[in-house]
Amino acid sequence: MADKAKIPSFVEIIVHMNLELYSLKRQEQNFKNVLQLMKGSFFKHGEKEALRSCVKAILFCSTESQGELKDFAGNKLKNLEDELIAKLKSAMKEAVGGDEYFLLVNLKRLYELQLSKVVPIESIFEDIVKVIHNFRNVDDDVVSFLLLNMYLHVAWSLQSIVNSETISEAQLSSLLSKCNILFEELEYFLRTPSEETKVNKYSNLLACRELCEQQLNISDETDDEDTNKEYIEKTNRDAVMIAATKLTASDTVSKESLAPGIISHFVMHGTSVAEIVKHLLTIIKKKDDDISNIFLEALKRAHQWHLEELSKSDGGSVIRKSFQDCKDLADRLSGTFMGAAWNKHRADILKIIKEGIEYAFKNAPKQLSFLESAMLHFVSKLPTPAVLEILKDVQSRTKNVNTDEDPNGWRPYFTFVDNLREKYAKNEGLPDEKEGTNVRCRGRPKKRQNIVPTMQ
Repeated sequence: MADKAKIPSFVEIIVHMNLELYSLKRQEQNFKNVLQLMKGSFFKHGEKEALRSCVKAILFCSTESQGELKDFAGNKLKNLEDELIAKLKSAMKEAVGGDEYFLLVNLKRLYELQLSKVVPIESIFEDIVKVIHNFRNVDDDVVSFLLLNMYLHVAWSLQSIVNSETISEAQLSSLLSKCNILFEELEYFLRTPSEETKVNKYSNLLACRELCEQQLNISDETDDEDTNKEYIEKTNRDAVMIAATKLTASDTVSKESLAPGIISHFVMHGTSVAEIVKHLLTIIKKKDDDISNIFLEALKRAHQWHLEELSKSDGGSVIRKSFQDCKDLADRLSGTFMGAAWNKHRADILKIIKEGIEYAFKNAPKQLSFLESAMLHFVSKLPTPAVLEILKDVQSRTKNVNTDEDPNGWRPYFTFVDNLREKYAKNEGLPDEKEGTNVRCRGRPKKRQNIVPTMQ
């Protein structure tokens, strides 16, 4: 295992070299030997890091080398593609007989290669479709990589058409056919057939959206035995987020429909996803969209995931993480209202708080944790008089309610109220100042009781 972990680092050494030195120092044969070793590593290993490093290094050699060495590297890359396609053809035949291992590992290799360049797989595209269409009981990991490779092939085909000065009818027909096939398979595996088995104009979009949601809702905490699934999830999460963001930013899908789902993942999947969400937030604010509704729906979705985790478990790290995710999301979203943005969006902040409180008290005390996890961050942005109004409103909702019947359920409510009282106490100001006198108080102020009367 230690040696396998070192492979990516060893392979990528060449990326940091000046390839021209191979020619200047008459080391052409060494260059060829290195390429052969990298090609051998590509077909020997199946781990994501090793495959990705091999592809990166070989592509670097084929583009950065000069003269004869560049031709040699280009031919070596072409040989690698041809050998991979031949292996896939053979592996698909073996998969028909029930042996799916070689198909899976070679699909991984194809996937890593397609992430970086066009691979001419027209000759096996129909074979891929046959495998996925005719053998519905193949392993889920195999299905995933079949679909991913189909998608990348379609994406490269589309880019080719977009970048071409002239487009033939045959090219368009081929692309549309492949798109339809891909969406049909997605609909099958996502089990989202159209009503009365009749495909409507939204079915493909819904299938794509469902795929995005399933991809993003997968937990980051993956067991060791699920390395294949983890590989797929981490590799494609950014791609899913970028695609969903583009659909939203271009108004292909209404922002109210998709944006909350995207934003709800703001803090869940690391820096790269967070940066994508930041970009979407910038676009939404520039277009003056319904920020309050979008933000609130995003917060609700994150909270609903927490409640789902809570219903499946008695506690533990998963519950703590889902609750912390809610708090972190609220912190990030409320943090976008700073300085001039606060004045501009004051009405939006008040609307988020008002409707958020309504949501929290719906079916109380089940959803009261929303007060603590989400609303506190937004209330902290308000001036003291507004905090007092919110405090009175929240307390009035517990009138004639026996909170002692479920103390754990009502705990978030009391935490919320205590925090609001504390903020009010800190910012209210001294009595003399409130009355407009010029008396200057010295020393420690007297302890003040019953700043805000509690509801009886």
